[in-house]
Order: sequence, then structure tokens, then C-alpha cells
Amino acid sequence: LIKAAANITGGGIYSNLKRVVPEFELDHNSFEKIPVLEKLKELTGEEEFYQVFNPGIGFCLAAESFSEDIKQICGEFSPRIIGRVL
Repeated sequence: LIKAAANITGGGIYSNLKRVVPEFELDHNSFEKIPVLEKLKELTGEEEFYQVFNPGIGFCLAAESFSEDIKQICGEFSPRIIGRVL
């Protein structure tokens, strides 16, 4: 079911995802709007923010599809689609 996984807590979401998925597109609107993170994004600029910080996403899974099996296994963590592999 799962093709790759990335822990996002030790750096930016872009740099951590690039280690396991070379090309991807994120839907920034899918991230929860957390006031302190929104302020950091404002101060650093959007590109640098996603290179350096975790936008409230601590762990990512890459899969061919968001199946019912993945929803069931990860259900307690409120999984959601935040982008796609190119």
C-alpha cells in the first residue's frame, strides 16, 4: 500500500519529502492554518518557509492511491491528501 514515508519533524516539508519522492506537488490549502506557523510563513516567505519548517504535518506517506485500507490503518491520525507525486 505504502511506497514511501517521510518524517517531517526534523526540517522542512520540501527537503524531507525530496529524500523519498523526488518530484511532488503539495496542496498548501490542505494544511491546517496554525497562527504561529502563518506568522512564520509571513516573516520568511512561502518558499523558504516550506524548505525550513514543518507546516503542521509531522509524517507523510506516499501511496498509489488513498485507499480504504490506508484510511482504516491510519484513521486515528486523521489522514488526508496533501498533494500528489508527479
